[in-house]
Amino acid sequence: MILILSEEKDSVTDAVCNWLNHCQFPFIRINNEAIEEYEAFILFDSNEQKILLLNEKNVDCFDIHKTWFRRGYLHFKSKKRRLDLDGIAMACMNQHLDNEHNTLENFLYYILKGKEHINEPSAYNANKLIVLHEARKIGLLTPPTLVTRNSNAIKDFIERKNACITKNIQDIIQLHFENGGFTSQATQKVGREEIADHGYWYSLFQQEIKKKYELRIFFFIDKFYAAAIFSQSNENSVADFRTVSFNTDTANRMVPFKLPKAIRQKLIKLMKNVNMQSGSIDMIVDLNDNYYFLEVNPVGQFGFVSKICNYYIEKEIAKYLGK
Repeated sequence: MILILSEEKDSVTDAVCNWLNHCQFPFIRINNEAIEEYEAFILFDSNEQKILLLNEKNVDCFDIHKTWFRRGYLHFKSKKRRLDLDGIAMACMNQHLDNEHNTLENFLYYILKGKEHINEPSAYNANKLIVLHEARKIGLLTPPTLVTRNSNAIKDFIERKNACITKNIQDIIQLHFENGGFTSQATQKVGREEIADHGYWYSLFQQEIKKKYELRIFFFIDKFYAAAIFSQSNENSVADFRTVSFNTDTANRMVPFKLPKAIRQKLIKLMKNVNMQSGSIDMIVDLNDNYYFLEVNPVGQFGFVSKICNYYIEKEIAKYLGK
């Protein structure tokens, strides 16, 4: 039996499940939105041991031979109950209940990770600074990078590097408003004149790499599915290809791409060092054909790479899960 922990609206999980059905591989998909329908049951007795996820159709964790951790969690947390306690005591009680739940949840992950699995929940939001550091350690080129809240250091860095970009240290922020609108911030260019003398929180700046093209690489169990994205041909996507939709007339040209052997070997070592069996890797190839590593998202979207390049990645994942 295959277990998939995902989200209700994750399209690539839908596609993989379609292939699993087509190939008649038995699987169970549990989405975050439906986890409250399940109840954990653990029994350690002299003659038997049970670890179950109870539902209309019970899931025996010992029957699971592979788990794909794809954005899903086993959060069984219930609504906080209001007891006859003061504020401090109630906070202590809630913290205690959270600790109890976390122990249960982590035990279930421990059992599932004891068999074949792809990624794990603790790595869904991998620390990008750690990954960048590990990439440099194994010899991958990375853009010169500064993280600081010191405006003078920022100005000096931009002046020395000439052309720079700024982006979030970890995640893109999305602000949603009461009128239904929202805004988000992607990678953008920044000049020295834009840096104020004070008022900064920690920010990340990098030297802008003049590129021939960007690479979006989906990595899955030592295999690579790469696409070259000619984002520099569109002024709206020079700094970040994600600012232009793939479903418009102005979409960037994308083509299948074969990575050099030396880059593949380093990326395999990097993914092993950061304990990822799968992930979407972003790289840049500069005007002198140097390869720069930018980041990896363990649960990044890869459907557009699969579709445009005819890789059928979803089929390959289903075949791996089912074998």
